[in-house]
Amino acid sequence: MYVEFTVNSNTDWFIRCHHHAFAYFGGVPREILHDNLKSAVISRDSQGRIRWNERYLDFATNMGFRPRACRPYRAQTKGKVERAISYVQQNFWCGLKFTDLDDLNAQAQAWANSVANVRVHGTTGEVPFVQLPHEALQPFDGQRYDTSIKTERYASRDCLVSYDGNFYSVPAA
Repeated sequence: MYVEFTVNSNTDWFIRCHHHAFAYFGGVPREILHDNLKSAVISRDSQGRIRWNERYLDFATNMGFRPRACRPYRAQTKGKVERAISYVQQNFWCGLKFTDLDDLNAQAQAWANSVANVRVHGTTGEVPFVQLPHEALQPFDGQRYDTSIKTERYASRDCLVSYDGNFYSVPAA
């Protein structure tokens, strides 16, 4: 299990967290199962074909994994994704005190290393850290993917753009 808290849930943070998880595990899985969040799945057509978030699909291609989305309204698949969230809430989050985001993430990683990944997993009956070398992850040599935050803004008639609650002047052209 890898746990990271962020201040935003947009696609850039979503990708950044995946990148950090690959570094933590020392490899990239061949397939990743997702809930149908907009950072990964934009929509589905009437035949169920998925329209992936282009930025996330580019990341998946560059990292060498195949994204897979849970089928909508199929609790059997979604439970595999949701159960980990419940486990973190019940076993890490309760009564937690932290000073800032860095402190929270340091505590989360310490908890994952000392509790979550060394316990006997309820479903598999295996210790996750013991099982990890048998997962046949693809090598991750720290390859970089640009996770810079990209945003579009329109200039107003008075040559201002709004970003993060502030206004900035731009050339009239």
